[in-house]
Amino acid sequence: MKKRLIAGLAISFVFLYFAFKDVNWGDFFESLMSINYVWLLPGFISVIASFVIRAVRWKMLLDPLQKVKFSDTFPSTMIGYMGNNILPFRLGDLLRAYSFSKDTGITKSSTIASLLLERILDLITTLGALGLVLAYFPRFPGWATRIGYATILIVIILVLFTFFMQFKSAKVVRFITLLLRPMPDKWATIAAKKIASFSEGLQIVSQYKKYFGLLLISVLHWPIYISTIWFAFQAFGYSYGIIEAFVVLVFITFAVAIPSAPGYVGTFHGLVVASMALFGLAGDHARAFSVILHAVNYIPVTLVGFYYYWRRQITFKEIESEVDGSA
Repeated sequence: MKKRLIAGLAISFVFLYFAFKDVNWGDFFESLMSINYVWLLPGFISVIASFVIRAVRWKMLLDPLQKVKFSDTFPSTMIGYMGNNILPFRLGDLLRAYSFSKDTGITKSSTIASLLLERILDLITTLGALGLVLAYFPRFPGWATRIGYATILIVIILVLFTFFMQFKSAKVVRFITLLLRPMPDKWATIAAKKIASFSEGLQIVSQYKKYFGLLLISVLHWPIYISTIWFAFQAFGYSYGIIEAFVVLVFITFAVAIPSAPGYVGTFHGLVVASMALFGLAGDHARAFSVILHAVNYIPVTLVGFYYYWRRQITFKEIESEVDGSA
């Protein structure tokens, strides 16, 4: 685990270095002081609203196992993302599962299975967004447009694959097992077990309509996330619109997927600066924008998460025992 922490810190440092290596601190702080901070308030609200959507989706995922309340899923969601903001190794996910299991009695294995399906839904919608941005954003070259169309095709395949893995899993597993026959027995066995485990995780959703409903609510995240970035544009007085906010959001989505220091420090800032360069905004203005946008995403989640963490009387000693038990 120590190696992973060092690697994450190193990656964050590299991104911070390239994002801020030529910073003029005078211009940087002048840019920070000149913004209209009133616009950050609706940004804070939209960030929390995005987690409300996440909590509703998680409730839908868990309902086939046990009827749960929004008042169970929302606090645990906020506690988990607060944990990711301050703890290494994405331990917030484990904290989220532990908090939820402790309050509802649903086993941690079932809770983690629901989080796996949540990640799959996020992957599908993220790739879909990436495909749309690459295919239709006019400032990308032709090769990027072709990759965009290919990505959209991959998303369609993923949707169909996960659909059939849920509702025709036995046939799909048998078909994949046949495809694995040319592989060495050891590798084929490991791959087959992983696929079977993946299939079991997907069985949480047992109705066709519910699966596509989950995909729809996953897509509904995006307008809320986009509005957060748009509010930050307004705070800086930028005239960028929805398309530019969409592009920045795709960059951010990949920034938080890269191993990094807690709170996605470095990767978030570096990729936001890179995305703003596409619109001709570079230098200290882009750096200041990345810092403010990170704060808008970081502060409300951490504060609300800490509130529920305190209300539920969880201790870090309990978390340490959970980590030791799962290691």
